[in-house]
Amino acid sequence: MGRFCAWSVGLFLAFVGSSLAHTLAYVAVVPDLQPRADLLEESGHSYFSYLPFLFGLLGATAALGLLARVAAADPATVLPRWPFALLPAVTFAVQEHVERLGHDGALPWHAVLEPTFLPGLLLQLAFGILAFVVAQALLRGAERLGVFLHGRMERAGTHRKPGRCIDPAPFARAQARTTGRITRGPPASLAA
Repeated sequence: MGRFCAWSVGLFLAFVGSSLAHTLAYVAVVPDLQPRADLLEESGHSYFSYLPFLFGLLGATAALGLLARVAAADPATVLPRWPFALLPAVTFAVQEHVERLGHDGALPWHAVLEPTFLPGLLLQLAFGILAFVVAQALLRGAERLGVFLHGRMERAGTHRKPGRCIDPAPFARAQARTTGRITRGPPASLAA
């Protein structure tokens, strides 16, 4: 469960950072809206319309991961650092090639030479490190919240006086002495 918590939050933030860095690279290289839209269409970025669905799906998974971390309230799995430094950069490089492959039908080795590639790659590294820091902070916060809540519930449970159960045996014995038998219902004096 600890790995799920850590990776669900980490991958969501890495995906958000990667998408944001990808977009910022194109904005930095082609600041004008119409030429940038044309460049994105030419390079196979039409799938961007599906990003909100992916954000929602990964965001819900990350929220479940944080809730599970609060419920567990134990220091579980820690995110490894190297995937967050390398995964966004590798994803960006592969993504740039696959986008063009899907659009043109041929593997574009020249994608590395395009003006958006190097700025996008550098932004991926920066956003990957930022995603790692934010993910670690969120996981630590959820863990501390869980420890706090569990501590409060335990303290509340120790200060409560246990409820007293009434033992029916003395009443049954008294009834048996007076009537000679044990019956259910109100006493005979109240029933009449």
